[in-house]
Amino acid sequence: MAARRGIQMHKSRRRDPGAHDFGLYMLTDIYTDALVHPSAPWGGHALNLDEVEDWLAAMGGEEARS
Repeated sequence: MAARRGIQMHKSRRRDPGAHDFGLYMLTDIYTDALVHPSAPWGGHALNLDEVEDWLAAMGGEEARS
């Protein structure tokens, strides 16, 4: 869904489960590398997979998962 909209997902590379961005994602434009979703205060990784899916569905008019 992200690729069809020209968006690339980047997963945080943190390996410490206690880190503030562990397991989170950020979304960037494929062509400009600009963030396409508001980022967390500490950087771009602010969304979990459910939030990514919901945000992509909302921006593209597709149904979010049930």
